[in-house]
Amino acid sequence: MDRDYDGTLSELFESTDDSLADVRRFPKGMHYDTKLALCLTGGKLPLLLDDCLLSKRIQSEHADSVLEKFKNKLKNSRAPGQDAEELFCNFRFLTILDSVVPLTRTSAIDQVKSFKKKLKKFFGAYRSLWVVGAIEVEIVNMSGMRLLQTIENAEGMRKLKTCEQLFNLWVKPEDRNNDSYALIHFHGLMFHRSENELHAINRDLKRKSEWSKIDYQTMMKRLSREYEGRIKPLTLSLEHIARYIVKGGTDRAGKYVYLRYKHNYSNGSIPNDLSELESDLKSDIISEVKDDYSNWDHMSLTYGETIFLAQLTHSMMYMNRAPKTDKNRGKGYLIILENRPGRASKRKKRK
Repeated sequence: MDRDYDGTLSELFESTDDSLADVRRFPKGMHYDTKLALCLTGGKLPLLLDDCLLSKRIQSEHADSVLEKFKNKLKNSRAPGQDAEELFCNFRFLTILDSVVPLTRTSAIDQVKSFKKKLKKFFGAYRSLWVVGAIEVEIVNMSGMRLLQTIENAEGMRKLKTCEQLFNLWVKPEDRNNDSYALIHFHGLMFHRSENELHAINRDLKRKSEWSKIDYQTMMKRLSREYEGRIKPLTLSLEHIARYIVKGGTDRAGKYVYLRYKHNYSNGSIPNDLSELESDLKSDIISEVKDDYSNWDHMSLTYGETIFLAQLTHSMMYMNRAPKTDKNRGKGYLIILENRPGRASKRKKRK
């Protein structure tokens, strides 16, 4: 298949939404690469194996590229003789939860484009602000998260509450009968020499009407100073963040990604297998795959959801329509911004 001008495959999305009808889950213990190959080759999309954000090679290359930008910022921001650790207080990790939308390619990609435009406009209003981050689409299984209410899991309950609030704001009544939806959000690293300005940006974020509709919709945090009981170097924090923000919308544990739901904001604290909790699964689904059902990994994405995420992240990669010679080609989901000190601010004067 030939690529058209913006990098997408011409026949790629003919049956995107139809693929969601495949509700099979991966068997327990199946390797990540095998899962992805099984879905994409079976779905007649083998070219996506190495051209979407679920590809380990793409994740690794993009993480290295992002980390290089982080390190360059750290290097260029240090005064002569200044220890890098002294700049810890000038970095912030930012998360913005934008919306929950149905798993249709049109709904998801249109919302991603709108979100990117709003982010660039917001960040562009601050002098001397540096931001590198990624828009991410995570498939959230609302039914699975509700089942986990039977477990003492405060963080999971908070994520469920947040997703349900966004669900009620964004999903039309006629689209509310599905199990899974797309959570569109942003993770990024920010740097500013003025901590006061960082506090002001955080305050302005919480006042933005689009991102202040619910609790925890925006979260700006200092970088962690501890890791496994030890002092965490700034360079290690930057490495962890670079890997985390390009994980393609799936669960991550350490260096490894999995095609599984992430029912918590962080890893752990939930069972590896939800089979004992899924007593209310639709009987017609069970009957169709009766022989395989007992061996399903009930925390995994379905085959159809995996295909959908591969196709969507491919589209997100090429949103910037960069020419083939551009080093940022295929990274259209990233926000890369460094405002000059003299750039005019578009903000209203603070009272």
